[in-house]
Amino acid sequence: MSQTRTTVYRTPPRALRPYTISPAPQDSPSRQLLGDLQVELQKLQLYEEEVHKVHLFERSAQKNLLDQHDTEVAQKQLAGLEAAVARNEAIRQGAEVELLRWKHQAEEEERKRREAEARRLREEEAKQEAERQRRAREEEEKRAREERARAEKARQEAEQKAKVEAEQKARLEAEEKIRQERETTAKREAEEKARAEQLKADQIKAEEAKAQAARATTLSSTSADSEKEQRHARYLEIHQNLKAFRKRFVAESKQNPNLKPKVGDIRRKMRQYVGQLVDMKIKQSLNPKELQEMTQGNMQVARTIEKLLKEAMSVPSTTVDIKDFIAFPPANIQSSQNTQVPALMIYALNLFSKRIVEQWATEAGTSTTRAEPVGVLAAKIFSSREFLFEGVSMVDILLAKLHLACPVLFGIYGRENTQQGRTRLGWRKQDGAFIKEKAHYERMAGLGAGFASISLRNFVKARPRPNPVPPPNFWSAVTGVLNVPLQEITVTHLVVLKALMEHSSERFIQFYDAAAVALLRAATVQWPTRLPAEMQKTPQCDALRLLPDKFQKDVHLTLT
Repeated sequence: MSQTRTTVYRTPPRALRPYTISPAPQDSPSRQLLGDLQVELQKLQLYEEEVHKVHLFERSAQKNLLDQHDTEVAQKQLAGLEAAVARNEAIRQGAEVELLRWKHQAEEEERKRREAEARRLREEEAKQEAERQRRAREEEEKRAREERARAEKARQEAEQKAKVEAEQKARLEAEEKIRQERETTAKREAEEKARAEQLKADQIKAEEAKAQAARATTLSSTSADSEKEQRHARYLEIHQNLKAFRKRFVAESKQNPNLKPKVGDIRRKMRQYVGQLVDMKIKQSLNPKELQEMTQGNMQVARTIEKLLKEAMSVPSTTVDIKDFIAFPPANIQSSQNTQVPALMIYALNLFSKRIVEQWATEAGTSTTRAEPVGVLAAKIFSSREFLFEGVSMVDILLAKLHLACPVLFGIYGRENTQQGRTRLGWRKQDGAFIKEKAHYERMAGLGAGFASISLRNFVKARPRPNPVPPPNFWSAVTGVLNVPLQEITVTHLVVLKALMEHSSERFIQFYDAAAVALLRAATVQWPTRLPAEMQKTPQCDALRLLPDKFQKDVHLTLT
């Protein structure tokens, strides 16, 4: 930084002052004046010299002061520079330390990254290896299951065959034994039997008379009952047509070497594949893979049966009149001149319907949820375009078998303690005798659940496929039981009514909304309280009254 220099003028010391030269008194005034001028000039020169010297001295002193000041400033600046250099050196050393630390940190992170990547690759390889081993185990387990299933099926078939043979042998032995016993005690047994039959006939007549009198006093809708009876009789007529057709067709097929093996193949495969359906209600306990396998299994069964039925349509065979197997043909079929269809197709649909009803009656009797996949299959087959005639479903073949097996579904009633009444209720006979009550009620439960499974199917997304058994049939089945005279209600009605509604409330409400809720309340809360006292005491009535609690738990439906 530049410094401003200031010139300082000082009075010279006394020793440097000029002496005064006085002129001699004897000089003339001009000489005196000249002498004075000379003296003054000398004094002036001397003064200027002194002033010059002073000025030089002051300049020297000022320069020394400035040099001293510049030296001090330079020393300060040098000290500042040295301090700055020291600071910069410290910063540089710190930066080198930080750079070294960052470099070590980066190397450590890179090392960890490489280790993590290597570990990830090892884990990925281990995971892939584990997945490969798991798939191999699953394939092995699947093959083992299939082997066990085939072995189990062969074992069951062998057991069934042995059981049938043993039953036949036992029956023959029992018949022989009974024949021998009858021969030895013919008179005594004949008399006792005659008395017992007479007593039983008297009791039956009295009960029938009582029942007829009660019906005469309580039935106010005679025309409606008559219509139900007529429809029921028409479906039973179709069932008889099917029986006669089956006997005739089987006899004819035995004479045709090209048709006989196909008939036997359809019969065996229908029994085999319908029995392979799996209940999907157990899906909560399955893993996704097992669930997918079961779903695909059911779909494969449906495809196989469709293929069988299509083959039955294509195989050359005799023809039959389709009007014999449609309960109430529409006008276009009634007036048509061409109502002949392949006999083998009707035979295959008849076998399929028989297996469906058997599956409901046996498998769904002990667990009503098992009716669902069977109902899905039946609805799929009877709504398929390939098996329609002039747009009409052939489901009447299935309904005819239900009319025979479970007439209660269609508003029919009868007394359980009479042979005629049991026949009207669909009570099955085995070896000439009615089956036990427990077996009968299980059959009715399975058939009721089966009817619900096929009559509450939603075909909105399946259009233009026709719904073979639309929801109004379910409504009619429920109201048909509720409209039976109270004194004619039997345990069979309670069992069927419970089976119809037990797993169907949610779908029923989807179709009928508030009306369905009202009907469910009437059937499970109000109607049981109006039944005769002896009927209210039955376990089946108690089970019916517990349905509102089940609805509350399963679908959050409050009826009470």
